Amino acid sequence: MSGDVYLSIDMQLFEERRIVPSWTLRAALKTASGGGCEIDRYYDCPGYFFDTYFGKTFQIASAVIQIFSGGGFLCWQTDNGRQNDAVQYGVLVGLRLGNFSISETFGGYSGWESNSKKYGHLAHDCPMSLKTKLSYVISNWEIGAMLQHGLSDYPYTQLRIGISYSIDILNRE
Repeated sequence: MSGDVYLSIDMQLFEERRIVPSWTLRAALKTASGGGCEIDRYYDCPGYFFDTYFGKTFQIASAVIQIFSGGGFLCWQTDNGRQNDAVQYGVLVGLRLGNFSISETFGGYSGWESNSKKYGHLAHDCPMSLKTKLSYVISNWEIGAMLQHGLSDYPYTQLRIGISYSIDILNRE
């Protein structure tokens, strides 16, 4: 059995207003997980990250357009006891029409080992990917599909199809 546990604190610094974008800051810790090290890009270990995201929503007729961008710092212990650090980045563009939504995300990180003279050829430390997500919401149910494709240093394509049910346990009313 394997899996990761993330402990995260998310702080909304600015709530979106007419001309002001939303701004969120996050700090997170990641625990070590179980096996599968040969496919986990040496991220099957403890780590932490800090990131921040800016976003703005635009209403055009019945369409809602969302644009988010952000970046941060990622740190983890590699397989041989070294620590690897990386700059992470991402951009999301989304469109919602009624209950239907589609989004496109580009993101990745760039670690120092990719530039290391000693480990550079082994590091594979600059993955980038594109994710396309389609979803349809009916009441609290969401039916969706996501296609993720590796662009650089991330040699796979993944398709996820699923159904989820949302329970609002932190009602703000």
